Amino acid sequence: MLHKFFHAVPAQTPNKFGSKLLDKPDICLFDHLRVTAAIAICLYDEWKDGSWQGEDKKIFNDGYKKDDFPAPCILISGDISGIQDFIFNVPSKGAAKTLKARSFYVQMLADVCVQKVLDELHLKPANLLYNGGGQFYILAPKCRRTALDWCREKIMDALIGEELYLSLACVDIRIGDFMDRFGEKWAEVNIELQKEKLRKFHLLGADKVFDTFKQVPRTNDEKDRFFEITQQLKKDAYSITSSIPDAVDSEKEGWKIALHKLAYDFSFNDVISLEKIAFNSTKFEGDYKGFRFSVKDLPRWSAETIKQFEDELEECGRSIDDYLDEDENGEKRDIEPGHIITYSQLAFKAFYKTGTEKLGILKMDVDNLGEIFSKGFENKIRTPSRMMSLSRSLQWFFEGYMNTLLQQEEYKDYLYVIFSGGDDLFIVGAWHKVFDIAMLLEKEFREFVCENKSVTLSASLLVVDEHFPVSRFAVLAEERLYEAKHDSPNKNTINVFGQNLTWEEFREAWEIKEKLLEMVNSYEESKAVIQKVLRGCDGLEVLHDRAVRMYNAQKNNNREEREWLNSQKPVGEKVWRMAYFLRDLRKEESKIIAGYIVNAYENVVFSAMKGEAVNPMKIAVGARWAEFSCRKDSRIVEPITE
Repeated sequence: MLHKFFHAVPAQTPNKFGSKLLDKPDICLFDHLRVTAAIAICLYDEWKDGSWQGEDKKIFNDGYKKDDFPAPCILISGDISGIQDFIFNVPSKGAAKTLKARSFYVQMLADVCVQKVLDELHLKPANLLYNGGGQFYILAPKCRRTALDWCREKIMDALIGEELYLSLACVDIRIGDFMDRFGEKWAEVNIELQKEKLRKFHLLGADKVFDTFKQVPRTNDEKDRFFEITQQLKKDAYSITSSIPDAVDSEKEGWKIALHKLAYDFSFNDVISLEKIAFNSTKFEGDYKGFRFSVKDLPRWSAETIKQFEDELEECGRSIDDYLDEDENGEKRDIEPGHIITYSQLAFKAFYKTGTEKLGILKMDVDNLGEIFSKGFENKIRTPSRMMSLSRSLQWFFEGYMNTLLQQEEYKDYLYVIFSGGDDLFIVGAWHKVFDIAMLLEKEFREFVCENKSVTLSASLLVVDEHFPVSRFAVLAEERLYEAKHDSPNKNTINVFGQNLTWEEFREAWEIKEKLLEMVNSYEESKAVIQKVLRGCDGLEVLHDRAVRMYNAQKNNNREEREWLNSQKPVGEKVWRMAYFLRDLRKEESKIIAGYIVNAYENVVFSAMKGEAVNPMKIAVGARWAEFSCRKDSRIVEPITE
């Protein structure tokens, strides 16, 4: 109830004493109350059962403020590792049925592990500060430190033989840490967490860790044990309840095995119940226990869209048999309402609109998130409630507001969100819609953070064949995202067609694409004009590389690097080439557009030649984008006659 009604109510009213602002209403009442409750629970439990017991006199005399007074709290951090390998370790055939299931299972496992820690340490829901993206933070009284070790051992034991692993770490929190050092403690617990990841299963005996596990080879035709979750995601609510650890039929409920070892059951339901949590609906009062946001819905067929798909196939001379999914026995099945739209079907949707039968792959996350939390607040305001307010707000964008964007008519039948939560997302879909949603997401996120230049996104954007191996495009997307973050002067970058562009350059590439499409579609210029623009960009990768290196050399005051770069043979001196290639256009309107492209080309090339960190290859990206977008003539296949 607090979450729903107080997330937009300020915790304080601004007051001034003369010209001095006494109260800063920069957090909501919900975040203030939940963190205050967590601290209060910890202090009471530590006074009742821990090191503060019998220390009333010192406490009342402000002795708790001294550094030699026992720390009353611990900050616990949990992180699930192996997520990417787990999600994408599926055969490419039928991947659309399974990827979302595996992705959601990560969230389920995190939720169950959170509940396990809360129950084992006898904590309240308020003690959970954050849970999203496979990571969580819990504030607990220090007297429960031993119980945490027992809980950690139980979780380790339950996850032996699983593809996922949960690391748990904690650090002491003193009263003073809540005032101005909580960001440092946040960073400290994450350092401890990294150490724990290097000591997997260290609390278990060697006989358990090194015992031989039964190897069960999986064929491409075998149904993944997490597949059932995909169908369950259509339901409106869920619950987590205690269970008997061994009460599970591993053959029928394979995805529940680890959860049952942890002594919990995760169940989905459409029945209204006060024991359930509602998905993506805040209208829960009197019907459900509470609500949560989750990007769980998949693109599914309706009777109307099936008819449209069949008509489009017929128009293009394609057989629907080539796009049918297979059932559990490998038999092709007709498309029916409620079925998931497969990757090959998404690729055809792109083909019908653009003539290019490809998938788009988008991976995106927030830049420098660790530094934002550890250093992004001034010491005087680096409090738990402010940090939790920031983390919850980011979570709301990726797990809540994302649903609003995806339900727009132009996207809902074209995009398959493998995961979106915490601070990142991964989307597969019809390639042209993935390009569009990338621009929209960056724009919406920029507005969401109020144009704060310290909170930005980086992304990788790929175009692949619909049969491209799932495991391979996952790795490639991660590699290209790394390039976007680390091979450019600053983050806040997107890697597209292998080029690192700022988001502004990406929007300029979109404009180039639109100009070229206008020339071809509206003024009937030959598609060769696109190839001429691409030819004009040949060799400019070297110019961009030098511009980036010069930027870094100047930034780091590296004199030797600057001198070496200045001594290199000039690149881009043939800046007139673009105007030369576009000299023979037929219509006056096309010549005006060509003037725009030539001007954009010359400006960016001259800027790069002067050492500015710009990428002249944005022109080539726009041309390649246009090339993929205007192959419509290739869609129609003339019928073969006798």
